[in-house]
Amino acid sequence: MRQFIDLGLSPVIVQAIEKLGFEDPTPIQREAIPFLLANQKDITALAQTGTGKTAAFGLPLLEKVDSSRSNTQGLILVPTRELGQQVSQQLKQFAAFAKQVNIEVVYGGASIEQQIRALRKAPHIIIATPGRLIDLINRRKVDLTQVNYVVLDEADEMLNMGFKEDIDTILETTPENKNTWLFSATMSTGIRRIASNYLNNPHEIKIDAQETVNEGITHAFVETNRETRVDIIKNILMIESEAGGILFCRTKAESEEVGQELQNAGIKSEVLHGGFTQAHRDKVMKKFREKKIQLLVATDVAARGIDVKDIGYVFNFGIPDNVEFYTHRSGRTARAGSKGTSIVFIGRRDRSKLKNLARRLRIDFEQFQMPDVNKVVEEKLVNWIEELQKKSEKAEKRIPADIINDVTKKLNHFSREQLISMLIDSDFGKLYKALDQIKKIEEKRCSEEINGKREGRGRNDRNDRSDRSDRSERSRNSSQPSRGDRNYPRYFINLGKMDSMNKKDLAMFISQQAGIPQRDLVSIDIFRTHSYFSVNKKFTDRIASSMRGIEVNGRKLRVNPDNV
Repeated sequence: MRQFIDLGLSPVIVQAIEKLGFEDPTPIQREAIPFLLANQKDITALAQTGTGKTAAFGLPLLEKVDSSRSNTQGLILVPTRELGQQVSQQLKQFAAFAKQVNIEVVYGGASIEQQIRALRKAPHIIIATPGRLIDLINRRKVDLTQVNYVVLDEADEMLNMGFKEDIDTILETTPENKNTWLFSATMSTGIRRIASNYLNNPHEIKIDAQETVNEGITHAFVETNRETRVDIIKNILMIESEAGGILFCRTKAESEEVGQELQNAGIKSEVLHGGFTQAHRDKVMKKFREKKIQLLVATDVAARGIDVKDIGYVFNFGIPDNVEFYTHRSGRTARAGSKGTSIVFIGRRDRSKLKNLARRLRIDFEQFQMPDVNKVVEEKLVNWIEELQKKSEKAEKRIPADIINDVTKKLNHFSREQLISMLIDSDFGKLYKALDQIKKIEEKRCSEEINGKREGRGRNDRNDRSDRSDRSERSRNSSQPSRGDRNYPRYFINLGKMDSMNKKDLAMFISQQAGIPQRDLVSIDIFRTHSYFSVNKKFTDRIASSMRGIEVNGRKLRVNPDNV
């Protein structure tokens, strides 16, 4: 297998890569890096998240930048501020021993004045979200006239998030003779349009999904009802106490609810979704990286750009809405050649969905087996004994002799083996307790199957009760105005399921932003990248004025009448 030094990279770049602990290039890196170093051509590269795309384009870009020139030569467009921060951090690490390359990242949700001051230094490479970059272009605060290389990172996500027009504007602002490197997980119609309009005879690189999705990842499932899922997660993390994890939920509301349950169960966890400020997000991520919390409960959008080492588990509280979501989720573990496990919780009705997911990704889901408690204890005993010896030396100096003698007399009737067993149990008893709880959960599930009980009919099992909730909602809405009611004009908004929005979330968001009673917002339809709603016509002026200039998840909010 080719090493990084074999790809044509300079020794100082390879030195930085090796210091970061990277050894073998990933498939996308082996294909893209030598080509980009040797050619001045456009490329389209298809590869999933978590496959090392940042290094695939970042390393050649660093090699091609001329640091002796004081102008912006490289532009990297990313869908979210989180991914922008990640790319910026990685590029700076890659350039640690190289020539002085100035790298800046700009995104919404942060002070634009500070970003403008940073751009006055004409950074060699700018990493930007489309919405913020358009704002800077309109203010004439960024100079892209001498850009030689434009990278579109996760181009499919940028289109899904409604950045099509912004991307067009940005690409038209940059020089015609630039090289454009397009990286995407899928080759959708929109991606093909960009390639056709802006790329000149691009070289195509395609990394097979089977090569990327399951490398180093064990894909597993647990079939159980909603009520036992938190207990299972708790016990897994109790047995493997050093294994960090991310739990993915579909909506903000679900993440808040599950996060509270986990905290009540004693799991050190924090919730992360699009409703939090950047300052709060940074605080949570700092705690997660420093292992002060064991589990991060996140929505899909909030988890974009998370790159934390040693994430042992990815938990999917339910089957993701689409294949791409699962790829992004599972890609949070098994980073940089490590191993990890992605667990999907399913109900009995979800079996066909899981089979379809496995078929489309060409991976195998195995039934999850709990970690072997005895094996875990054996692995920890060596360190435990060493720590015990250190404590013993300190304890002898600290604890008075008369107390030691008194306790010795009271424990004298115990055998040596009994005392050792009690000592081990005091530190490792919770692991065996977790195993007992898992056995009880499994016995209960088997009993329900034997008795023919319908799974997932607990009062909290929302996934399996979706039909009923839909009927209930339709019943409530039956007295609402019809779609054609002139007193309730229809509006488009570029927020949807990918923003972890459901009907309740969207109604609350619009109500708070525009100061409109929720009862005057009706007929809400949620789609992946956008939604529609009707509003009492007396509030139409308020809709237009209150939504202007707002950014959500790094992109400008767009609200307009449905007939526009």
